[in-house]
Amino acid sequence: MLEIKKALNAWGRYGQLKFTEVNDPRKSDINFGFYRGDHGDSFPFDGIGQVLAHAFFPSNSDPLRGDVHFDADEDWKINPGEFEDAVDFSTVVLHELGHSLGLSHSPEPNSIMNPYYKGKGFELGYDDILAMYELYASRDIPMEEPKLPPYDDRPYWPPYYPTHERWPPAGPSAVPPTERTTTSRPYYPTVSTTAKTTTRHYPKKSHNDGERRREDVPSKDQPRQSNKDIACQNPNNGIDSAAFLRGELFITKGEWLWRLTEAGKVEKGYPVKFHTFFHKLPESVKVIDALYERHDSSIVFFYGRKYWIFDGYNFIENSPRSIEEYGLREMDEIVDAAFYSPKESLTYIFSGDKYWKYNETSKTVVTGYPRYISHHIKGSPSHLNAALINRNGVVYLFKGDTYWIFDTVEKTAKKMGSVFHHWLSC
Repeated sequence: MLEIKKALNAWGRYGQLKFTEVNDPRKSDINFGFYRGDHGDSFPFDGIGQVLAHAFFPSNSDPLRGDVHFDADEDWKINPGEFEDAVDFSTVVLHELGHSLGLSHSPEPNSIMNPYYKGKGFELGYDDILAMYELYASRDIPMEEPKLPPYDDRPYWPPYYPTHERWPPAGPSAVPPTERTTTSRPYYPTVSTTAKTTTRHYPKKSHNDGERRREDVPSKDQPRQSNKDIACQNPNNGIDSAAFLRGELFITKGEWLWRLTEAGKVEKGYPVKFHTFFHKLPESVKVIDALYERHDSSIVFFYGRKYWIFDGYNFIENSPRSIEEYGLREMDEIVDAAFYSPKESLTYIFSGDKYWKYNETSKTVVTGYPRYISHHIKGSPSHLNAALINRNGVVYLFKGDTYWIFDTVEKTAKKMGSVFHHWLSC
């Protein structure tokens, strides 16, 4: 289809990529298809409105890697008229292909990877061009500097560029005609929506590359209360969990989940109840005590004395399992926090006043652990509410309304400020 070729060429130009059409879908890297309702990928479409499409990030193991799915019930058109209530296929396919090639959402308003559908005639922005160049610039082939359009004075936040190896089977990126968010990897589909205003956003939602929705159509999952109303209640009690998953920040407190592009920048429509986002978690899970992304990109959830391992489609490895299987000696309480350190190839697990280093490969605790948090991490509180490691390897510890930066080499923690003010913008 001509519009798909145009979109491929638009991205390929700045990524030094060449695409070849093949007739056998088993031999192609990216397959396109129109589907209705439940179509076998765990991310069913919802009919007209809301979710428009979704795409899967590149992955070495995901059989759907790179594929793009469109909701066949939508009113798709090429270059629809100004007063037509139709979805512009050209814009949506351009956005979804960005996810197929490894790009996550961008907060830049002029980016095609912005999670909101802006209607027809939308092209790659400065942010998108730099993203493609950076993502594929490390390849061992001669590359030319990209010819960039004039850059305006608005602030620029570079998007997340996931590496192919770190994306396990993930959900697709979805796009609805109102406000939408796109999907990131196999964990959750990204969703977007569109609104009947001068500017429309692509529809997308959770970890598919999201579903997009129209701006004028509120998400069913959006609580009536504002982020501030919910997030700022009882800040001294602290958050329950925090994690950097597939390129995005997530924070939970009680039944609520916030999705952030970075500290202090909460995605539109959040918080939502975490069961809305992680819909396969059983209803018996009342709170997420801790969660982290494992070395193989699977997500681990802790609740009480059990844990679940999620590969983006399903819970695996006979989940749920007892946390006693981690072999954490002297652990009498629940898991308070956990994160995987790529630099050390070890997982840190915090419970009560102790912490362990765990080898995911050998399934053993590192010799000499557990250790007391306050004795071995200078400046840290004796107990934690949560911890996370970001894409740059910076580790954050959370307790009450305070957070620290943890230097895993020097074993020191530097007190930084308010969790609810700096992270959740209260």
